[in-house]
Amino acid sequence: MKSVIKAFLPQPLLDARLAWIRRRHRQGEKQAFRMTDGRIVAGPFEGLRMVPEAGGIPLAPKLFGTYEKEIHPFLEESIAANVDLVVNIGAGEGYYAAGMLMRLPQARAVAFESDGNRRRLIAELVAINGIEDRVEIAGRCDASSLQAAIPGGCHALILGDIEGGERELIDPELVPGLRGSDAIVELHDFVVPGIGEALRERFAASHRME
Repeated sequence: MKSVIKAFLPQPLLDARLAWIRRRHRQGEKQAFRMTDGRIVAGPFEGLRMVPEAGGIPLAPKLFGTYEKEIHPFLEESIAANVDLVVNIGAGEGYYAAGMLMRLPQARAVAFESDGNRRRLIAELVAINGIEDRVEIAGRCDASSLQAAIPGGCHALILGDIEGGERELIDPELVPGLRGSDAIVELHDFVVPGIGEALRERFAASHRME
């Protein structure tokens, strides 16, 4: 029904409606930040301080500990395994890189993010949590830079959300260091049909997959 209504509304009304939704969203994010005093109150990264502006990335579910709950058990597995390197591809404002380092005081992180404003937010986030000396902030990630980020002998966790870029990047033939690394990768089959099955084939010999 909503799609039918939208089809008959003039564009100025649709634009006004979208502006109203965005304004309400920003108000909700600010209220969540005030309610939690800017700290995550539950979930695997409870206690982590957040920045009040997240570059368009959802903030409230992170503060309340519900963001991407589906992968919380896998994060806990990596924390229990004491990984010593976190490579976050598509790091956004630095939520995962900073959160994992808070739980892994012996680890370091490489945060790849192509957006300059979000790299600024990563720097701010790691600074307010006192972990800036353990985080390398990098720009766009390609196969060579990813391989360089995974030195031999380390136990790495790869965290990837790259909107379909996993087809070119998450490939052990191009990045041999992936074979010995743990990985949590968001798959975008709706962008790249068949990428899920392709990654299962690529890692069938080296990984247990869920």
